[in-house]
Amino acid sequence: MGDSHVHSIASVASDTADNADLRPLREIVGDARLIRYAVTQLGFKAVALETGLTASKRIYDHVIGRTTETDAALKESLSSWTRFPESLELIQWLRGYNAAQPPASQVHFYGVDLTATASRMHSESRT
Repeated sequence: MGDSHVHSIASVASDTADNADLRPLREIVGDARLIRYAVTQLGFKAVALETGLTASKRIYDHVIGRTTETDAALKESLSSWTRFPESLELIQWLRGYNAAQPPASQVHFYGVDLTATASRMHSESRT
């Protein structure tokens, strides 16, 4: 095996304008959906985003089919820095994927930001 799959990456250690060293990733990844691949091909059973832990319980319940939520409710359950169309697309894909799986094979969704949780709890206690 040659060095054709080895690529030096220096831009993570410095702030370079063009990130030229990351360009080979585009060819490697292409248009692959990395989380979908990790779930369907690698057996991943959990997806975590940097969003509030307690607020993400609504999304957790939605993706395993316990509840039905609107996109607006799901978006509200995400921290502001993760409220992207791609996040909602991921949540809906997880729900669809899980609908065809037995409970032991379903993928769970977790929020991992305790700071966002504490901030939200603090702001709710003031109202």
